[in-house]
Amino acid sequence: MFDWIRDNPWAVWLAGALGLSALELLSGDFVLLMLAGGALGGTLAAVLLPGVVWAQVIIALATATLLLLLVRPALKRRMALSKGYRTLHDQLLGAEGRTTSAVGEVDGTVKIEGQDWTARPYVPGTTIEAGQPVEVLGVEGVVALVHPLHQPLDPVRD
Repeated sequence: MFDWIRDNPWAVWLAGALGLSALELLSGDFVLLMLAGGALGGTLAAVLLPGVVWAQVIIALATATLLLLLVRPALKRRMALSKGYRTLHDQLLGAEGRTTSAVGEVDGTVKIEGQDWTARPYVPGTTIEAGQPVEVLGVEGVVALVHPLHQPLDPVRD
């Protein structure tokens, strides 16, 4: 088995490209896809230069680097401008959920569309009890800023 792998380095590069491409489906950030493109460069180098591993590695790294620097930004820009694209921030704003623990200044959790999120109250200094229906009015990083549903928003958040 190891003899076959040593004699066919292109297969290792190709398996790496396919594996990275499959993992890209989980991330959707185009990084792994660009690395898969680098692995395809390594595959081509292994076919053309079968015994020169250092050249295969350099070609794979150069290809991946160029793809990350030149192609990935264009793909991300095109995706962001496509019709119907919404960032996670956009998807969360206005979503309704329910607190699964008390939400205060330091900690708290809410369940939004079946997912648990760390949360803080939208209005500083308030606490939202567990089990309350809430609406997401803001997002800071990965923390949802929530307010009790159907409760007037008195103080204005800075």
